[in-house]
Amino acid sequence: MPVIFKQEKQCALCGCHSPQTHARKMRTYGSLDLDLRPPEEYRSMLSCSIEYCPNCGYVADDISAYTNLSLGFLSDETYLTCCSSELSGEWPIKFFKQALIALETCDEMTAFHALLHAAWACDDNHDALGARKCRRRALAIANGLLSDPLYYSDPLAVIRIDLLRRIRQFDTVQQECPDMLFPNIALNSIIQFQMEKARHGDSACYTINDAIVYARRIDK
Repeated sequence: MPVIFKQEKQCALCGCHSPQTHARKMRTYGSLDLDLRPPEEYRSMLSCSIEYCPNCGYVADDISAYTNLSLGFLSDETYLTCCSSELSGEWPIKFFKQALIALETCDEMTAFHALLHAAWACDDNHDALGARKCRRRALAIANGLLSDPLYYSDPLAVIRIDLLRRIRQFDTVQQECPDMLFPNIALNSIIQFQMEKARHGDSACYTINDAIVYARRIDK
């Protein structure tokens, strides 16, 4: 079982002290999802991966760490309303706000992962519309990152395909996947699996193990 504990932190923006919740001694049981969402026990503890200042509303992995963000950004209507996205639930909103902060400070990779976390939190809340909104925004960031050799990675390219399928852009998945070939066999198995699911109009959540089992079956 994970160990939950509180740690007092001082917000780097407003100076307010507040207790922040963390988890340690977490183990994982099972396969990652295709978008790399971890299995249990870590899966249930994702809310412990970020900190939130109850005074000013700042969200970060570590609210006490230096940031060049302006305090005034936290009172902007775009931030307060999460771009009018109408997300439901505490954690989708907090992760979405972390993404907005990351974009404001030109940290696109953190913004991408924060939006993925927001989508996962929406999934847990059975908020399909909110999850699609978060995935669309994550997809837009992924498109930009993959166009830059500094940030390109094969795993990111594969996650992007899962984002496309999860938001039901099946035609795009089927158009792009045949041209994707990686030195990593597991990644190629995932691409095969994504094409098959897109062909059937399937936008459900699947694991990496599901893809590997499928690839082994069709290779026999």
